[in-house]
Amino acid sequence: MRCGFCGQWWCLAIWVLFFSVIVPSTVFQVWVPPPNYELEFSRLRPTMAWQNWPASVRCHPASFSSPSTEGEIIAKIKHAQLGQQKVKVVGASHSWSPIVCSGEDDTNHFMNSSNIHLISMENFNNLVSIDSSQSIITVQAGMRIKKLVKILRQNNRALDFVPSYDELTVGGIISTGAHASSRWHSSFSTLVSEMRLITADGSIRTIQSSDPLFQSAGISLGLLGVISTVTIRTVPLYTLSLNIAPMSPDAFFSHVSRTRNNTSVLGTWLPYTDSIFTLTIMPLPPSRANLHAQVMDYLIRLATRALWAFLEIETVFSDKRAIEIHETVLHPLLLKTSNIQVQGSSWEDGFLKEDPKRLSANAEWFIPLKKCKEAFDRFVEETNKVKALVNEDKLEWGGGFFSGLLPIRVMQGEDFMMSVAPKDESIEWCAIDVHMVSQYRIERTEIERIAEEVFEKEFGARRHWGKELGRVTNQELRRKFPRLEEFLKVRQELDPQGLFLNNWFARVLDIPQH
Repeated sequence: MRCGFCGQWWCLAIWVLFFSVIVPSTVFQVWVPPPNYELEFSRLRPTMAWQNWPASVRCHPASFSSPSTEGEIIAKIKHAQLGQQKVKVVGASHSWSPIVCSGEDDTNHFMNSSNIHLISMENFNNLVSIDSSQSIITVQAGMRIKKLVKILRQNNRALDFVPSYDELTVGGIISTGAHASSRWHSSFSTLVSEMRLITADGSIRTIQSSDPLFQSAGISLGLLGVISTVTIRTVPLYTLSLNIAPMSPDAFFSHVSRTRNNTSVLGTWLPYTDSIFTLTIMPLPPSRANLHAQVMDYLIRLATRALWAFLEIETVFSDKRAIEIHETVLHPLLLKTSNIQVQGSSWEDGFLKEDPKRLSANAEWFIPLKKCKEAFDRFVEETNKVKALVNEDKLEWGGGFFSGLLPIRVMQGEDFMMSVAPKDESIEWCAIDVHMVSQYRIERTEIERIAEEVFEKEFGARRHWGKELGRVTNQELRRKFPRLEEFLKVRQELDPQGLFLNNWFARVLDIPQH
């Protein structure tokens, strides 16, 4: 028997596996509520390990707490100081980078952090106040984005934009500079009008967006203190128009340049093809519950999970066979099924939800938008060279296949000292994100090496603070962040004893440990 789609026996085997195992399990995952990460994290004890969602960063903190009030947070900070411990804070435990828990190096191995007291914000996640007349909402920093969006919707309000994963916490996305994908918006921190910051001496600083201190606190990397409450600007409730369509790279970047105000565009390149699958999101006036939109949102989530599952199946095969499957089966299938239009969706319906636990590697590079097409073309060029080596059997199994996707986002520059998209360097930026899903490889692949060579060394790109940071040096940070010295002066003022420094930060920032 052979596949009726392409005539290959191995393709038929894939479809049998896909529809008999992957699709049922995928449907089940969509209907079952997401894992209770708060419950999982609350089981942590001093003798156990903390890890991020994909388990790429793990460590042993000396102790752990989950306070529910500002007073309890202050007490934990003072107690840690008496025990000569460092203090680090975690929100959703999503980040791939070592900015929370680390040992002496920045490799993704098990790290010894025996001098760290880890504060989880899982119980500090309540609504403080909402004022629709002033278009603001104040919440505790441990609140998840999905809960924030739900509360706002119940009060006929909304966020101007939402990051692509709603399990993240408010404090976490502010600290790492998380963003959406729009030429008209910057990171989530630009929506903040005020925040309360608990500093190393236990005092509370109220920082407004007009305060000069906000330029360092807006993306603070957890180095200035513990963000407790955040006041966020909101807009009247609206619904969304979604359009998903395959485009050529030229058409995609032209489409990005033509987008009007408040339109979000996210492109996803399928490796070894000439297709960028483009999601365009436009705001619409609010409407009643739309059953068609809810069904389509569910189907999009189902299709997204199926796509990730298919990418995982490909990694079972040799690189050469996987590329063949990619080009002859997956790409034609997506081309036939990816023209989708939905009217009346909402952020709360969660059509953008990703599944970070499927990713074994996730790094994102920020490049000025005017250079983005050139950088993308260079990456594709180098990837095709690796593909040629695979087809000539010159690369070993697992080293050359791009088992993932390449999302391309855009954003507006901003003024924060530690922003990876500074406005004074470029008004508009793009973020190229390498998603690798292979769970069967151990060593670094050729694709990851190419991404570093092209994006960082050729185009001087900066990496997203919340994703894989690679090997970082103090010289590199000073070159890429001209305002680093200003930021370090603020850090020294607020935390002179280095309470919020872990070993990784102490090394890359060249700060002696007390």
